[in-house]
Amino acid sequence: IQRLNEMMERLLTVARLDTYAAPVVMTPVNLTHLTSEIVRDADFEARDRDRLVRMTATGDYFVRGNSELLRNAIENVIRNAALYTAPSTPVEVEVNSSGTGVVVSIRDQGPGLPESELTNIFRPFYRVAVSRDRQSGGAGLGLAIADRVVRTHGGTIRAQNALPNGLLIEILLPEQTAGDRKSVV
Repeated sequence: IQRLNEMMERLLTVARLDTYAAPVVMTPVNLTHLTSEIVRDADFEARDRDRLVRMTATGDYFVRGNSELLRNAIENVIRNAALYTAPSTPVEVEVNSSGTGVVVSIRDQGPGLPESELTNIFRPFYRVAVSRDRQSGGAGLGLAIADRVVRTHGGTIRAQNALPNGLLIEILLPEQTAGDRKSVV
């Protein structure tokens, strides 16, 4: 019942983001701080499965956004990476400026994906064939939610295979300048 309840919540989130009639409340968000909190929690949980989650940041970066939605998106990607990274390897999370915005990069040390699957993983209910077993859990909604949240914030999300192995997901969001910040979440 709990798993069904969680899946329904995720499905409702996707539906709301696809057909949002009411505007999303946006405030200044310290994306570095928010990501750090997510990494701390994900690392604690990943250690039980002999995995690590590590973060580096080159500074404090701010975006105009909804902190709850952004937390959900980034957390979905990081937890997914922690699930698929190889045992005794870290998920590497980076927050930095790209010159065109703030980039949150999440890289696992898993097997990666076939090139043909890289865009499909952001579709609702899509599961890569090799991950369809019961043990992997999930309903194929986490990355779909991340995609919708990022687009709602005027950003982009993309996946690519990392060398020599692993999957790299990059989230690019418009950076908020210091002059535009009044209150920070």
